[in-house]
Amino acid sequence: PIRIVYEVRVSSNIADFNAQLPNIVYLHYSSIEGSDPNERGGDPNTNDPNDPDTYTDDDNELVEVFQPDLRIEKLDYDAEITPGGVSTYEMTVTIQGRAEARTVTVTDDISHYLDAGFQFLTGTSATLSNGVVTFVLPNMPVGDVQVVTMTLLAPDVIPAGLESITNVAVANHEDIDPTPPDNEDPEETPIIAVPDLEITKTDGLLLALTGDEITYTITFTNVGDQVASGIVIEDILPPDMEFLSATDGGELRGNSVFWEFDSLAPGEVRTVEATVVVIRPGLKLNTVTIKDDGTGGPDP
Repeated sequence: PIRIVYEVRVSSNIADFNAQLPNIVYLHYSSIEGSDPNERGGDPNTNDPNDPDTYTDDDNELVEVFQPDLRIEKLDYDAEITPGGVSTYEMTVTIQGRAEARTVTVTDDISHYLDAGFQFLTGTSATLSNGVVTFVLPNMPVGDVQVVTMTLLAPDVIPAGLESITNVAVANHEDIDPTPPDNEDPEETPIIAVPDLEITKTDGLLLALTGDEITYTITFTNVGDQVASGIVIEDILPPDMEFLSATDGGELRGNSVFWEFDSLAPGEVRTVEATVVVIRPGLKLNTVTIKDDGTGGPDP
């Protein structure tokens, strides 16, 4: 016998996934009838023993292209993030293809969490590097299911305007996956936190006389659990009072004194002052208000 061996590379085209690729070999040969009467003779339709007769044989080997096919599902079980709270994410990886998946990993980019002050606590066989959590899974035979979890700690102070946060888990393996869209799954988790501004004002007096200078002390704070941004304070001066000065950049616009601040963290307390002079007698009632730009939601 003569044996011929050759190698081919299996198609890497996703369109060939689960394809059945026929591989047919043809053998063509000719012969002349030999002197041994027991040898196979020539073509029975040809009477000339010296005329070469042609023969053909073939064999077919069917090759099926199998690939690992991973799918991932990420859940937070309808969790809500609160300041200082722990959030748990669960990722389920299933192999749907007809071949074993090798060098399987799950990656989850949490860099935006870290930028917002979150901390990575734990992960199943996981490491954190450059903001990406990588979970190392064993080789997955056909039908296998693997589950990994990750826990994150929310900061005590939530940045301004952060109402939800989303991250995407991605399943990977060393082969080409035929259905890439189901290899990743995003999960959006709402954040329950809002700024809550409070303001108080005092002049420290029971009465004043015409020509007296009065200094109003205004104290404001954020009693909520999210940073307030775009703070504007307005102190409306009553008639017959003349503005003299204000601390912390306060300025007169029309008949109101305005202060503007970029942000106010939860628990932060600040104080500003405005000084006026009494022009004429009478009850002097003025009102101060504080508001932010609303990026953190309505003030409760």
